[in-house]
Amino acid sequence: MNKHGLDKLIEELKNNPNDLDLMNHTALAYYCTPLACSDNEDMKLLEKAYKSKMTVKSATNLAWQLSVEWGEHERAEEIMDECMTLKPKSFRSYYLYGYILLTNKKYESAIELLKKALSLHPSRDILNNIGFAYFKIK
Repeated sequence: MNKHGLDKLIEELKNNPNDLDLMNHTALAYYCTPLACSDNEDMKLLEKAYKSKMTVKSATNLAWQLSVEWGEHERAEEIMDECMTLKPKSFRSYYLYGYILLTNKKYESAIELLKKALSLHPSRDILNNIGFAYFKIK
């Protein structure tokens, strides 16, 4: 994403201010264009999308930003706990939630979610995180 692409998304969002997908997409574009982000626009859009309507996408995107970029692991965990009530179909939500739980030292719960993620999308990274959780339990 470049500044021109971001500007087009911003303009489109002005014309469609309640479009959740567009909010999420624009927030991620801000994230990918950090020099254009002067006032945490990415976080503000993710928060707005989540507060407008909690979907798997809006919850997962906000929780990722909170945990990975802001270090707000407890709030990210709360959001992902709510997200699980929507029964996500993608491995990404389970993987992120498991990763957040690893960060919060809740290893048994993390293993359960990481195993679900692994069943949906076999991955060495997920498997390594499961192994790490088992190591920390012992």
